[in-house]
Amino acid sequence: MDRYEALESGPSTPTTQRSRRSSQARRSSGLSYSSAAESNGEGHDVDGLRALLEAEREAQAIVQRARQDREARFKAMQGDLQQEVQRFRAECEAHLQRRQQETIGLQVAQLEQQTEAAKQRVQASMTEYGAAVTQQLIDSCMLVDLRSPTQA
Repeated sequence: MDRYEALESGPSTPTTQRSRRSSQARRSSGLSYSSAAESNGEGHDVDGLRALLEAEREAQAIVQRARQDREARFKAMQGDLQQEVQRFRAECEAHLQRRQQETIGLQVAQLEQQTEAAKQRVQASMTEYGAAVTQQLIDSCMLVDLRSPTQA
């Protein structure tokens, strides 16, 4: 295990896994951080690597917090939307009930008008034909057939 892998042996994340793969690729190609650093004349810069690893961890923490914040906002918006849907549904149901009551009220009023019109027609008919019907009833009651049922 070289120095880079020793520094990197922290928690395994997708970013550190990519770094490990790239360092393995450099080793297989004959390059390593130490040989690359020596060829540039910089020497071993372990502190720089540590700073990079720390910056990567901080970036991962920031990304994780952003994801958590986004999930929290999503859940809050989802709850708000559910409340809005429930409020809208209750409002629509109340409107429907009001319309039904208005419709029922109109139907009752129409039925009352129809009943009143029918009552007036019956009274008019009774006024027009009442005397004749009364006379016919009296005549029917007064006319008695005196024949025996066998003769009839």
